[in-house]
Amino acid sequence: MTLGAAPGVTTERISPTMQSPLAPAGRRRRRLSLLALGAAAAAAALAPGGAHAAFQAPYTTACSGASVAGIGSSLQKNAQQLFNADFHTAASGTNLSCGSSGPGTTYVPKSSGPGRAALGSGGGGFDFNYRFGGTDVGPNASTEIPNMNKGPDGTAGTADDGAIHTVPVLESAVAGIVHLPDGCPLPTNTSFGGSQFELVPGPGGDGHDRIALTTLGLNNVFAAATGNVTWGALGLPSTSNTTAAIQDPRAGQMGFTPPAPETAGGMIPSGTPCNTVPIIRVVRADKSGTTAVFQQYLNTASGGAAFAADQTPTWPMNSGSTEVYLGQGSGGQALAGRVATQSASIGYVDLSDGRGAFAMSSAGKPTFWLPAQDGGGTVVDPAVDPPAPSPFAGKGFESINPTGSNCANTQFTSGHGAPTTPASDPTLGDWSNTQLVGSMTGYGICTLTYDIAFDDNYPEYYLGQSGASYPGEQAKARTLVDYLTDIVGTPGLAPQPQNDLLGADYYPLPTAMGNNVLATAQTGVAAIGWDKGNKGPIGSGGGGGGGGGGTVTPPPNTGGGGPPPVVTGPPSNAFSITSATVNRRSGRITFSVRVPGPGSVLVTSTAKYRGHTVNVGSASATTNKATTLTLSFNPSGSAQAALKKGKKLSVSFKVTFAPVGGSAASQPSSLRLTYHVTPTRKHKKAKKHKKH
Repeated sequence: MTLGAAPGVTTERISPTMQSPLAPAGRRRRRLSLLALGAAAAAAALAPGGAHAAFQAPYTTACSGASVAGIGSSLQKNAQQLFNADFHTAASGTNLSCGSSGPGTTYVPKSSGPGRAALGSGGGGFDFNYRFGGTDVGPNASTEIPNMNKGPDGTAGTADDGAIHTVPVLESAVAGIVHLPDGCPLPTNTSFGGSQFELVPGPGGDGHDRIALTTLGLNNVFAAATGNVTWGALGLPSTSNTTAAIQDPRAGQMGFTPPAPETAGGMIPSGTPCNTVPIIRVVRADKSGTTAVFQQYLNTASGGAAFAADQTPTWPMNSGSTEVYLGQGSGGQALAGRVATQSASIGYVDLSDGRGAFAMSSAGKPTFWLPAQDGGGTVVDPAVDPPAPSPFAGKGFESINPTGSNCANTQFTSGHGAPTTPASDPTLGDWSNTQLVGSMTGYGICTLTYDIAFDDNYPEYYLGQSGASYPGEQAKARTLVDYLTDIVGTPGLAPQPQNDLLGADYYPLPTAMGNNVLATAQTGVAAIGWDKGNKGPIGSGGGGGGGGGGTVTPPPNTGGGGPPPVVTGPPSNAFSITSATVNRRSGRITFSVRVPGPGSVLVTSTAKYRGHTVNVGSASATTNKATTLTLSFNPSGSAQAALKKGKKLSVSFKVTFAPVGGSAASQPSSLRLTYHVTPTRKHKKAKKHKKH
């Protein structure tokens, strides 16, 4: 077996600089008919125009706009924090940055489905709060692109029709992740040799050993195929037993039937042979692009089960004793947190969200990500190996700090390349079929991820929105253009955020892969603008708008566009822990956290027991407003076992709030757990007699 070391950045690609990641970062509705134009004239009126067309004073220069927001892909969460931080640094001459007083940019990381839905992919539900959507799978040409192009009213041939751009912004690796059953050792065979698993020894015998599966083996495990529902499928031996009882979280789900050797309550007894411990599949419950990409890779296995690969939580054998467990919350971070605390579980996550919990940072660590076979059968790690003199040279998988996604040599899957039409601007085309999985070279589970935005923001956000302000909506369009330009750059202007992506565990857009994806992205962003037909109340176009388009009455006191919008800096990360409690009966731990605005909260907890660190549990939540969040979780099986033996356990908590578009802040907390047995009637009666 050859574990493919991540190559350095090739001369065909952008040469990213290795560095630490940046800290997280009225009018009534108008429906002016275009039918009078005739079909040909209507198409011409809606056709995308020149670069950033028709911005008018005071929005003719970069950084002069108003705050904007995006929503969507959780895979992009850390990248958007990086992009936002770069956008608000002082302009360096190598990128388009607006400084600390520049217009605000926020991003709500949920999943790819909401990113597309906010811009009308479902034929309704257009959300005017968001100017761009993040998605790991491009909108399709059969329904989603036509729905978006109909505009907010959902009707083709009306004034709010538009054209959606799908702009690639980065590459990322996705990986399978595991949490071995408590006390169980790894297999010993260091080559597949006819099996679907092998031991991948740590470099130089340092004990940082892991498991690798063949593509078919990974398919079998996630399909719960016959003979692949217990940890023997990953090579765990029958000669060793678990050292602690393990609670199966699926016991709380309707329809789950505990498999042997679990009790009726879903408890896997301590001392269970490792090879018979049931595999707990933890999957995303939301419309996830990461799920689609991971299932696309599983589908490359010859002779394996077929997966839907359509972003829905659809999995084979999802019933009875092989039911999947739907990870808490939405987004990759929530799933990673669950696998990190749940013994005997497997899942999948993008590298940026999985680094902290699943880097093989110590010998014998039970949580790690799985290397994957490329299309040629070579086992390759998802993380870049940094060059010397880094202490992690040749072993990027051991670093808890980002080293980058190992996508340098990854190629498009055969028959799934980037679109080439329309030739003038392929970002107006269909990217839903574009795949990088199963590449014959490089890591096998890489993906592009995209930001989608409208070509001309005037029809959708001004004509299509009741009570919209022409200068106000133009100001937001200005910032949208500036922000996306900062992310992908322009010809002759180095895209600094692309250079920084390795430092957040991503990889920059390819420039030579049979398709210059970076140049394609730059072309798409350069086309986005405002009021390209010059039809609005400000400027030379006046009210007519193309003959037969109707008359638009200008809002009062618009003058030269009105006063500049209020600009905002990075959002506040000040938060407070309002309460922390433990349910005496169930042991469930609950935190209430007050946050000042949109962002995500993560609670992690550990305890020391007999010289060892025990993961007690974690929980996460997201919000799009200032509110008090409630986060709850039950102590892990390992924590319960330690508590039962020691009767008391002092738990250290870390509560982190990451505001959308700002830097994360953390606060410590602590609680003491006490083992408590509720007396039965028999015990109470015996105690009463003893007193007499």
